[in-house]
Amino acid sequence: MSVNVDHGETILALSSRVARRVLALKAFALRWQQALSRGSALYRSRRQLLELSDAQLRDIGLTRREAAAEARRGFGGG
Repeated sequence: MSVNVDHGETILALSSRVARRVLALKAFALRWQQALSRGSALYRSRRQLLELSDAQLRDIGLTRREAAAEARRGFGGG
C-alpha cells in the first residue's frame, strides 16, 4: 500500500481552509454576540432614563423631553 503525497497535501490544504473558515465564523459570531449585548445594555439604560425623577434628570443635565427622546432611540440608537 502506498501513500499518495499529493492527495495528502490536498486533504491538508482543504482541512486548513476549512479551519480558517470555522475560525472566521466563530470570530463573526463573537462580534455579533458582543454587539447584541452592547445594544441590549444601551436599550436598558435608555429605558431607565424614563424612571428618573425630574430632579435626577436635572442632576445629569437632561430635561424630561430629552430623556424621552433618548429612550425612543431604542436598541440600535437610530
